[in-house]
Amino acid sequence: MDWREFRKGLLGGLAFGIGLVLAFPPVGFWPATILMPLAIVLLVGRGIDRVGSASLGVVVGTLPAWAMQHAWVVNVSELGFPPLVLYSASFSGATTWLLARLIRRMPRLGLGASCGLVWCLVETMRGEILMGGYPWHLVAHPLIDVAALASPGGVIGAYGVSGLVAVLAGAIGDAVLKRRTRAASIAIGATSLAWVGLSVLPAPSPTETIRVAVIQTNSRQDNRTPTTPWEMVELMRTLMQQTREAAAENPAFIVWPESMMPGRSMQASTIQAERDFGVYYKVIPPAAIGEPFALSAWEFADATASLQAELGVPLLVGSERYTNLRIEDSPESGIAYDADETFNSVFLVVGGEVAGVYDKMVLTPFGEVMPGIRYWPWLQARVRALGAYGMPFNLSAGKERTVLVAPRPEGGSLRLVAPICFEATMPNACRRLVYESGHRRADVIVNGTNDGWFNSFAMARGQHLLGARWRSLELATPMARAANTGTSALIDHRGRLVAKGVNNSTKTHDIDGVLSGELPIVEGVSVYAQGGWVAPWAFGAACLMLMYAPAKLGRGSKSQAAPE
Repeated sequence: MDWREFRKGLLGGLAFGIGLVLAFPPVGFWPATILMPLAIVLLVGRGIDRVGSASLGVVVGTLPAWAMQHAWVVNVSELGFPPLVLYSASFSGATTWLLARLIRRMPRLGLGASCGLVWCLVETMRGEILMGGYPWHLVAHPLIDVAALASPGGVIGAYGVSGLVAVLAGAIGDAVLKRRTRAASIAIGATSLAWVGLSVLPAPSPTETIRVAVIQTNSRQDNRTPTTPWEMVELMRTLMQQTREAAAENPAFIVWPESMMPGRSMQASTIQAERDFGVYYKVIPPAAIGEPFALSAWEFADATASLQAELGVPLLVGSERYTNLRIEDSPESGIAYDADETFNSVFLVVGGEVAGVYDKMVLTPFGEVMPGIRYWPWLQARVRALGAYGMPFNLSAGKERTVLVAPRPEGGSLRLVAPICFEATMPNACRRLVYESGHRRADVIVNGTNDGWFNSFAMARGQHLLGARWRSLELATPMARAANTGTSALIDHRGRLVAKGVNNSTKTHDIDGVLSGELPIVEGVSVYAQGGWVAPWAFGAACLMLMYAPAKLGRGSKSQAAPE
């Protein structure tokens, strides 16, 4: 360990962390996005004698910022918090190591091109491949509110826009350090032209607008632990009241948040199994309200179906779905539900019947699945009991990219896809839902999410919404987002907020209510969906190829990054 190089890396990591904290909610100062790659660029550009020591210093220096960004995880899994923070920080160190190695091997590239290639590689690997993918806190994310800077996302996606920011940061580094001023000028000019050129490429335009409504509940919870039967009764009353209010606006459909329907499931076979077994809840209201009473477990599902049939508006409801469900007596809880598979699902209810169902395909790390240990049930069970408050982690990943078809009162239909919670932050998962072989298969993205997990951490709610908005821009498809505890939102086809929170309130979270408004419907296909999504993958692959290309290809000037 070279402590001098470690201290250099530590300072660089701290600067990276300052940019991270300033750029993302709750601060949301988007110009600070440049500080993240610039901190790494200046560290590498000044020269590193021991790449490993400096990279480790970067990891340690970024730990406080990453810990702040993930503080909400403690409420979900105490044991999951340290590895997730370290995992995130490790990518800052990996970026430093890769950039130093690439600029030493290919000095002709300059810091601009090198940083852009490395950033595309690292973010794409972190967001799509490693540990199942975790595409939060991408450098591009804070730029979504600046149309001129975010618009290339409709062509090359969030990963690609992060690459453009990194190229610009690298070019600034070359210019500041007077390292390769010609390369810096070329990189700045090329990045500016790319930004303008990608922004003016043709994009699909709306052909009509539709009115939609989402319900925002305020069911406080740290994780997927069950509520009491009385709380379920109260939640159902609130849902029914709000749904009636929403239906008065004559929307094309209404959305409830993820898993918010009380009871087990809208699935007909589950309801029948509950009837056959005679499952009921013992409801104990506050003493001032009334006496305890029994409530059949399927009454919530029946009430939901009856409400939809009465109102006549297609309703999307979040609950569970099972395969081969078995209900048995349990000495611990009285009743045990056991199934071959359990899914986190969205049910489309039309005419008082289930008209379609989508099962969540990408499970939330540390919330629904334990990355890395999910294939060893005995180990996952021990980890769960030790640091995840006994959370079951029993969900299976869905297998079908189902399109839910909702009828329209005036005739015709709307094609809906319903990525659940974390899925809306996954670029390629959402692309495969909205498009198939370059052809549009959905008109609206419907995102039900349970942000009650974030508890009092409003910053995490803002970050979750920030990432989801990029899907609308990339796919030229509007989104209706119903979030338990907030922040619910309506997002247009360019990722812009049409509305957020609940109607008639300046408060966006920790409140229940209805959000309704107009969303544009687009018929065309985005450039990103037609093949632009390949760009960051190609840049990442080019980075790897150059790392192992013959050294003579990069000769021409002396590198500032010394060998390890």
